[in-house]
Amino acid sequence: MNSTQRINLIKSILHNVGVVAVGFGLAFVGTRIDWLLGVYGFGSAYATAAGSLLITAGFLLRVWATFHFYQQRMNVIALAPQQALITSGPYHFSRNPLYLGGNVFMFFGAGLVLRSVSGVSFT
Repeated sequence: MNSTQRINLIKSILHNVGVVAVGFGLAFVGTRIDWLLGVYGFGSAYATAAGSLLITAGFLLRVWATFHFYQQRMNVIALAPQQALITSGPYHFSRNPLYLGGNVFMFFGAGLVLRSVSGVSFT
């Protein structure tokens, strides 16, 4: 791995740590909403394990997708449309693996880990 690839990998990891934090933040807000509504969280070791697995899978998918974006010399966060369409790597399997990994896998997983009905429903 050359130095540019290492930098891209580090940027990819750091970019996605924030997404994990946002997922847990939303799930925490969900626990407060549950408390206000009198809804008691569900809890089981299976739900926690499934949530942890979803968070891990979502994080790895997003790191792969972000790294692939950086390798194509594209910006992950852009206010203008991109000039090219990526159809290789994780984009071969999903049109938007960043959304799938973050908003679906990580946010749903965080809701399961924190046992929040509202947190799970945010996804």
